[in-house]
Amino acid sequence: MNILSCRYEANDKSSYNALASYVTLIDATSTLFPQSNVIVVSTDIEKLFKEIGSFIDREALNFQISQVDYQNKEQLDIVQDPTSDVFALREAIDKMAASVIEANDSMEATLKEVKESMNDKLIQLNETKRSLEEYRNLFTTAFDECSSLKGMLKGLGIMIRNTPTIGKVKQQLEALASYIETSC
Repeated sequence: MNILSCRYEANDKSSYNALASYVTLIDATSTLFPQSNVIVVSTDIEKLFKEIGSFIDREALNFQISQVDYQNKEQLDIVQDPTSDVFALREAIDKMAASVIEANDSMEATLKEVKESMNDKLIQLNETKRSLEEYRNLFTTAFDECSSLKGMLKGLGIMIRNTPTIGKVKQQLEALASYIETSC
């Protein structure tokens, strides 16, 4: 069903009143705006517009007539236009509601992606914390072992220095002890 709309703007109140009385009797949706002397007629029966035109001519009414093209208007402009007819308002509101629903769906999808990304980052952070804790424990264990070995080697070095008969072995052990002391 293709609804057409025509806007009839009367140049005087008597023309407005005469056409307003007539359009209420025909098979069309008529939207009356008495404060601005405007009548908008909407129907899917094109011949009714010719009948209205004939009535205006026959009664010598004074009107400015224009076809209303809601297809090329922004939805908000239609809603804010004080002379928009019921069909145009319903269609505009339906389109606006669909647009809001679509925007909401898009925002929900984006929010879901952000939540998934945050969960992935949280998992990575927890894995990094676990790895860091493992490396800290390994370092602490290695440091403790190195300190213990260092203490043993110092003790061994003292024993070797106090034993004069060992000679060359003593020198090699001292060099080893010195190396371990500097590397740990």
